[in-house]
Amino acid sequence: MYSIHFNGEEFRQRVCEFLYTYNVLSSKNPEEFLLNTDSLYDFVKVPLSGRKGKTMLLPISDFLALRKLYMEEMYQLRLEDMLFRSGVSLSA
Repeated sequence: MYSIHFNGEEFRQRVCEFLYTYNVLSSKNPEEFLLNTDSLYDFVKVPLSGRKGKTMLLPISDFLALRKLYMEEMYQLRLEDMLFRSGVSLSA
């Protein structure tokens, strides 16, 4: 399980769900939501699990914060993976 803390809540996801959410968040263009004046762009729907699972409807500011959090978490995972593959162990 993978745990994300956001807005005082903890979201527990399997790795595949984390990767799916990351993919959705990274594929959305933040400028599209910030520059568009249509009220449809005031909120962003973010899936937390596959197909018919849990989703969140976030205002743009929270979407941007969640997107940044997932980008940072993915960077951390990639760094840990690279170090692990290089034979470097991390102590917790």
